[in-house]
Amino acid sequence: MIILELEKGFDKLRSSGVHSLLAEWKQKKNILGMNIKVQSPKGEYEGRAINISKFGQLVIELPDSNRVHIPTGTVTLIKK
Repeated sequence: MIILELEKGFDKLRSSGVHSLLAEWKQKKNILGMNIKVQSPKGEYEGRAINISKFGQLVIELPDSNRVHIPTGTVTLIKK
């Protein structure tokens, strides 16, 4: 099942480009708009998930309004 989904994603990426795939990801239920904590190789960040960049990075708005692009990490939802 996972392999089939990966193949479909790869086919869509190859035929329609990354922008189409990113738009589809953003339409699905996800963490955008939620308060999160991310443990990444560059450190720990806490803020609100606001976007997915054109490179597939999670964009987080920190409490001081700065934005951080996270390419990889472990995400935890924060209930407030």
